[in-house]
Amino acid sequence: MKIAFSPNGDLRFRLEKSFERLQEKEYQLHIEHQRDEGGWPGDWEGRTLLALIELAKTLCEKPSNFDLILDTLFSNVGEKGYFGAEITEGECDEQQLSGNSWFLRSMCALYKWTGDKRAYSTIKNLVINLLLPMKGYYEKYPGTFLGREQKGSASGELTGIIINGWKTSTDIGCAFIMLDGATEALEVLVNADDSKLTYELEQLVLEMIDSFLKLDFLGISAQTHATLSGLRGILRYIALRGDNELLIKVEEIFNLYTTEGMSENYANYNWFNRPDWTEPCAYIDSFIIAFHIWELTGKAIYLEYAHYIYFNAMGYGQRPNGGFGCDNCVGAKDSYLKPFSKDVFEAYWCCTMRGGDGLAQATNFTVLETDDTILFPFYFDGEVDFENSDKITIISGYPVNGNIVLTFDKLSKPCVKTIALYIPSWASNAKVLLNGQRRTYKFLGRLNNSHEEQKKIIAEAINFH
Repeated sequence: MKIAFSPNGDLRFRLEKSFERLQEKEYQLHIEHQRDEGGWPGDWEGRTLLALIELAKTLCEKPSNFDLILDTLFSNVGEKGYFGAEITEGECDEQQLSGNSWFLRSMCALYKWTGDKRAYSTIKNLVINLLLPMKGYYEKYPGTFLGREQKGSASGELTGIIINGWKTSTDIGCAFIMLDGATEALEVLVNADDSKLTYELEQLVLEMIDSFLKLDFLGISAQTHATLSGLRGILRYIALRGDNELLIKVEEIFNLYTTEGMSENYANYNWFNRPDWTEPCAYIDSFIIAFHIWELTGKAIYLEYAHYIYFNAMGYGQRPNGGFGCDNCVGAKDSYLKPFSKDVFEAYWCCTMRGGDGLAQATNFTVLETDDTILFPFYFDGEVDFENSDKITIISGYPVNGNIVLTFDKLSKPCVKTIALYIPSWASNAKVLLNGQRRTYKFLGRLNNSHEEQKKIIAEAINFH
């Protein structure tokens, strides 16, 4: 059974505004390429292309000048495979690794989507020429307070201080954003059955994970975006290889983030212990992480966090032009939520691109299929299309009200047996009507909620047979 979800309503409006914004002049990478703002080679290109690909897949629409953009990017990186200066033995630029992680992710997304052979070659070249030389350096990453400077603006910069061979950034910990790119490259190589390169990259990934887990996140005031991107990489590795002990560690660090790095409206502090402003790049990562931890653990609190983050942080962070911008950390210093400043009303150099990817992921999270069950973890207006031309249309009043209307077009019995609906803990008096008539239903399951020490209903089910 294969399904596809096409969003309507508010989510589609947001997606289209984001797509429009990311096709304006400054994001036409064949014209505005190599925008190495603040010393982040590959960052602008990678974030932009990744967002354009994910939005194009969601909206079924090719971005303008897409082929020209690709030709330009491949020409710029050449056989080297990465942006920025040639790496120097004995020195690691954590901003160069961070920026190229986004470019690596965009190449992985392109290869998975189109099978572009140039993308696969670029992935391999980047791994060989930029990543594998980092073996032995990640274990020496300066992950304690000693020598780290706690400063920085909305766009990070190199401090000029080198510790253990690392050129350090004011975005403390940003070297571990590469965990996100490296694990996706590992996934591509595994599926391509490239055993030698897979083994070499996996050894580096394991070194990166081990070093990441040893970081004193609070002590060094690690950037929360870097922390969360690292967690996304570890989650991808868990999905690829399976590791319950690693999953426990991911939960621990994410729970540290929710208690020490999250604002009252479920956005973020840009650094741990430093509630200066929010950054959509980070809380979009937190949205994705929360959802995937729920998928892996079944603990309802994480799906609820995903709901909180989407409707309170992401919804507010998107600007009228479709971009995303920074706000104050409400609850830490201020009682009222407001844009942080006119200078970062839209963080066009990073958050606008991450916002596009985040909205696309929200679309992907709306409907899940398992065996003969269709599960709705979210309630966005849209249509669920089946490969046999069956269709479910969803019209939702959520979160303003709890009215969820599903309209079935045929819905062949052999195709689906159970429709499962997520019921948040704050919802009460749930009832199901079929053709206007009250129907009985059964709980698919109850899960322990360790955070509130009570049980949560995670789904209701209608049995069609």
